[in-house]
Amino acid sequence: MIYPTDVCMTGVTGLVGHELLLLLAHIDEIKSIKAVSRRPLGRIPPKTDNIILDFENLEKHQEALKASIFICCLGTTIKKAGSQEAFRKVDYDYVVKFAKVAEHVGAQKLLVISALGADSKSGIFYNRVKGEMEEALRGLQIPQIEIFQPSLILGERKEVRRGEEFAQKISPVQG
Repeated sequence: MIYPTDVCMTGVTGLVGHELLLLLAHIDEIKSIKAVSRRPLGRIPPKTDNIILDFENLEKHQEALKASIFICCLGTTIKKAGSQEAFRKVDYDYVVKFAKVAEHVGAQKLLVISALGADSKSGIFYNRVKGEMEEALRGLQIPQIEIFQPSLILGERKEVRRGEEFAQKISPVQG
């Protein structure tokens, strides 16, 4: 028997998070979704409460975020963030803070989007930060932690990503 569950997720304004939020809203077994973001979502799907928070103070809102499943789709690019330090704040600090809130409230499951090539010992800054984030998550006391490492994520974005456009053109088409 599948029991109704509640979900707390972040990264809901990005490509992957937004699509996932729309899918989750139509799954009968999900009774409620707490969509945590830094800015309003606009149209809010059914069963969804958009919780707007400053990620610097995420831990102060633990009780409002309580859920059995936590999903983190946070991520940026160094170009969009503006610096390596700002990138690390989003892709490491905020992800780990969100996961620690999940641990604190007794979440049963944590799902996180990382990246192919994540490796804490990598000479590539992006991959190293993703690897360090994964290591930090594995040390948490959450019964089930799933880390997904997609390669190129395709879809319509609001901003132009020339590197991804180039990679898409030279990548073999998967069907």
